[in-house]
Amino acid sequence: MPDAALFTVDGLMAAIYDYCGNPTEDKLAPSMVLTALFDRIQHYKNELDITNEGWRLEPYTLYVQPNREEYTIEDGSFGRPFFAETYDPNNVNLRRREVKVVRLQDRDMFSETVEEITGTVKYSARVMVFRNIGQPAPTVHVFPLPKQAATYRIWHESIITDELVYGQTVNFLKQFFPLLKVDTCMDVLPFCGWPNEVMTAIMNQRMAAKQQYYQTFYAYIQEAFHSQVTPMRASNSSRRGQYLSY
Repeated sequence: MPDAALFTVDGLMAAIYDYCGNPTEDKLAPSMVLTALFDRIQHYKNELDITNEGWRLEPYTLYVQPNREEYTIEDGSFGRPFFAETYDPNNVNLRRREVKVVRLQDRDMFSETVEEITGTVKYSARVMVFRNIGQPAPTVHVFPLPKQAATYRIWHESIITDELVYGQTVNFLKQFFPLLKVDTCMDVLPFCGWPNEVMTAIMNQRMAAKQQYYQTFYAYIQEAFHSQVTPMRASNSSRRGQYLSY
């Protein structure tokens, strides 16, 4: 697995230059690489069927601490939350229980009596209220106030931006980093100024890698509607329902 820094646009571009044999920028301009990378990301978004009726879902793991209500969500792709559940990565036999995702004005539906009853239980959360979704630092409030450390998993829509910015993390495609790298390399390789024999040798090497990486990508597409562990896509009429107000 590449270093997390490589998942940024800067990291991807540096890796693409390396894959192309490190041509000079007067031969292969960064603007050309950035354009080719953007085109490839759009291409794979289309293959993943990420549209208004086929959006990408991801889990976010929330670690709650005793006597702490508010938590900052440290995930730049965190979009509309729609389901939360108890979760323990170290206990596969843990019985899942849903935690309600509610609007801020509805949080008082759970009385102090409930808090007294559940306050000493590890998985005591009954309600989660989200604020500032789509902003740089969204937050979640957990009620009743936790009395013990616990872990929850929150399923949410993944925010996908249509622009590439240096330093930005390409969250939704980071597991396909090698495929993006090799595909963009092959797109820009003819502009690197290498002799034909050198370009052909690089192209042959990269083609073999592409076939391997694309098999992984294709297998992901086939599994995406069914997996309960990895990020998923989804599409059905429920998206047309009422949205929560954040």
